[in-house]
This record gives sequence, C-alpha cells and structure tokens, in this order.
Amino acid sequence: KLFFDPTLRPYDVAGSVDEIFDFGFVGFITDKIDLHAITSISNNHSIAIYGDFYDESIKSKLVGIDNVTIFGGFEYGDLPYICSTFKVGLLPYLAERSHDGSPLKLYEYLRHGRPVLTSLNYEITHENFIVNYGSLGLGPEILLEILRYSGSPSICGLLTEQDYLDFSLRQVLEYIVKQSTIT
Repeated sequence: KLFFDPTLRPYDVAGSVDEIFDFGFVGFITDKIDLHAITSISNNHSIAIYGDFYDESIKSKLVGIDNVTIFGGFEYGDLPYICSTFKVGLLPYLAERSHDGSPLKLYEYLRHGRPVLTSLNYEITHENFIVNYGSLGLGPEILLEILRYSGSPSICGLLTEQDYLDFSLRQVLEYIVKQSTIT
C-alpha cells in the first residue's frame, strides 16, 4: 500500500489508519535498505516505512511488497506520534553497504519504548530489546519474541543521561560559561 500525499504530514495519514503496525522504519530510504529482510518480515507482519526516498527503484520495489505501507517524509517533532504507530523499530541495513552504523535511529526507537530489530551491532546491547537478525535470523519465533517486548518500560532504561543531546549541549554551555568567567 502507498499512503503518500505531499499535503499531509505522516501523522495525519497514519492517524486516519485504524492499524498499529508490527514493525516500523523511520529515516531516509536508500539502496542500503535490506529489501530481503523487509520482504521476509512482511510475510506474516505489517510494516510501516516513514521517510523520504533517495532511490526510486527501492521505492517501486517496496510498493510491490504485501503488508508494507509507505508514508512520506516527516519532521523530527512527529517522531513521538510516528513511533506510536508501530510496535518494533527496524534498522534493516545491508551489512556490505553500511559505512557508519549511526545509532541515532536506535536511540529514537528506544526512547519511545520500542524494541529494535537490526542487522547491525551497536554499542548499546540487550538480548531482548535489541535483536540482531544478522546473527539470529528472521524466524517466526524471533519476530514474535521481539514483538512481545514492545512498550516495555524497561526499554527506555537502556539509555543513560549521556545518550541524550541535551546532556552534551549542557556540557558545552557549562564549559563556555566557565571559560568566560575565567577571562
């Protein structure tokens, strides 16, 4: 399904859909996305994909996959609502195409109480809340298990104060203030 109307923000469209998706992805969609994993997951589960496309061939392939719904771009402020429209966050990247393994999406999913199904390892780990399908596979038992943890209050506890942007900003501001009082 394709739900894209450039005049609507994603939450306007998602809010009109009477469905909570099993899995969701937020971010730019490029040729780094693991289409095989998305296809495999979509055999028995629904998937929402939010973001702008940087590869039209990937978009046309995703549109053709049953149980995958594509939403358009979004603004950062929309993330709390967007994350409420799915149970598990997806980080489905092709290992051979990944170059940085940025954890920003991981942090956002965890911050909003969503466990994460990923193809990459990150510095934050947890056997129940962050599952690497690259090593464990995408079998039905793995997918059902991670869905079971969605919304657990313990998920947010994986993040420490240092993982939030305001912590770093506060440190910079404190340093600037300290330096200005020294001179």
